[in-house]
Parts: sequence; structure tokens; C-alpha cells
Amino acid sequence: MPAYYDASISGDGSASLSGGTSVLYFAVHFTAQGAEARELEVGSPDHLLRLGWVALGRNLTLPSDSARDYWMEPIHLNFLNTRWTMAPNGNASGSFFMSADRVRWHLSSGAAARLYVFGV
Repeated sequence: MPAYYDASISGDGSASLSGGTSVLYFAVHFTAQGAEARELEVGSPDHLLRLGWVALGRNLTLPSDSARDYWMEPIHLNFLNTRWTMAPNGNASGSFFMSADRVRWHLSSGAAARLYVFGV
């Protein structure tokens, strides 16, 4: 399974995916949680709020318009190690992937992570 993106991230940013547009899942590993993150339960120190979010998108040219990036809803990162995959959509092919050629993120102030985006 190819990695379309593999890099350290922080703050706000976006990048193009390389190698394909069929995203199967992404994984985020936090190396620093930042000052805004808040622990939810005493017994689960890896479950936090306000770590940040990731969104997948596509660069599209719509009729009578110029090319621009369009984004899916953000996926909020609530664990120090977060994995996201497309929910089953019931299509006949049985394939569960999202068509994307861009990734965008926002991490809370002081947070740092490694972002991996994998495709098929």
C-alpha cells in the first residue's frame, strides 16, 4: 500500500498527495500535544480534546470557474495516535476509499505530529 504523504506537521498547512488519489486511510502520531489539548478521562491520558484536525480535498475546475481546492469536513484528532478510514458507503464494488489529491491540517498551538496518508 503506497504512502501518498508522510511528513511532520504543525500549525496550519496543506500539501498535495503524491502517487495517487484513492485514499484508504490516514494515521497521525503526535510527538507534542500542545498547550491547548485537554485530557478527557483520568484513565485515558491519550484521549484529548483540541489536538487539531485533518481534512482531505480535491483541486477541481467547475464549469465557468477557475481551479480551486474543495475540502471535505475535517476529521478531529482526539487521540495521540489517531487512525481514520472511510466509512463503508455501500457501493457494489466493496471498495472503501476517498478520492482526494490534497490534505490540509490544523494543530493546536505547540502541537506537532507525523501525518501518514495511505492509498490503494
